[in-house]
Amino acid sequence: MSYDEFQKMVGREYDRWQKIDSTYRYGQCMFNMLAAFKGYIAEEIRSTKLDPFYKDDVPAETWQYIYDRW
Repeated sequence: MSYDEFQKMVGREYDRWQKIDSTYRYGQCMFNMLAAFKGYIAEEIRSTKLDPFYKDDVPAETWQYIYDRW
């Protein structure tokens, strides 16, 4: 899976989950999917300023870090 495919898949998954649970955050969705597909990157950013889990949005710095490590 390419980085671009991952980004698109996160968007689709987030849209799907929002219909089920409106409290589901975009950052939460992205982090969970990152953990499933590239767990080593998720572990690198877990509990750092790059960790988007508790955020409604994913900061550009986080996306850039993931892109660089992909």
